[in-house]
Amino acid sequence: MVEKIVLWSLTALLGGPSSARDQRGASAVEYGLFLALIAAVIIVTVTTMGIKVGNAYDSVVTLWP
Repeated sequence: MVEKIVLWSLTALLGGPSSARDQRGASAVEYGLFLALIAAVIIVTVTTMGIKVGNAYDSVVTLWP
């Protein structure tokens, strides 16, 4: 068991052919998830602010003589 862990660690440290490919794939997935999270935050923020700005304009229009 310990030998497998040491072998896996050395392969990861030395950058074996499959470990570099695995790391790039994992990075791409992480970047994709991060981008999706940012997009969701932007959509929620724009929607919330749009509603608040719309309400503010409505209140100004109703008070305008």
